[in-house]
Amino acid sequence: MAAEGGRRRGRPRDNEADKAILDAALGLFIERGAAGTSLEEVARRAGVARTTLYRRWASREALLADAIAQIRIGAEEQAGEWRDLPLAGVLQQAVDIVPRLVSQPFARPLVTQLLAAPALFEIYLKTQLGPRQAEFRKLLARAKREGELPSDTDLAALEALIAGVFLNLLLMRTEAPGEAEARAYLRRSFRALGLLAAK
Repeated sequence: MAAEGGRRRGRPRDNEADKAILDAALGLFIERGAAGTSLEEVARRAGVARTTLYRRWASREALLADAIAQIRIGAEEQAGEWRDLPLAGVLQQAVDIVPRLVSQPFARPLVTQLLAAPALFEIYLKTQLGPRQAEFRKLLARAKREGELPSDTDLAALEALIAGVFLNLLLMRTEAPGEAEARAYLRRSFRALGLLAAK
């Protein structure tokens, strides 16, 4: 039976092997997409036996979803706990951290490969993105309840607008933005939405 995130229950985890597998899976996915990434090739690049992968992940998509999530996990570790911050504090964290990620060469290929793989995106949405979206909705509801947002704010529309800010930054450009450009864009966008005060 698969555990949460599509992983199988089994023997204790080897953290070094896990990191090698996730790094290999992420690299192959960025280079080749989901269709071009096989568990056999991941095992070969990671230097582990194929059975190691089969014991840990129920499918290629479950492995790739975990591999992609490592980027978010690393970014959240840099930022620290965000769920109890005010909305403006969370958005300021995004202004500080997201530009460093989106300016990396892997960012655009990663997002386009993910959007081009419906089965993988469904798993990623369910196991990774969906839970974060639910937490962010709670934060928006709290911001409205505590007066950080106007009482008539349409939270679903605001969530979509914030998501659009990030998607525009990642995808709606002929080339990836530099870090300074991305940071300035996020500040302008969040100020235009009335979510950050001008400095």
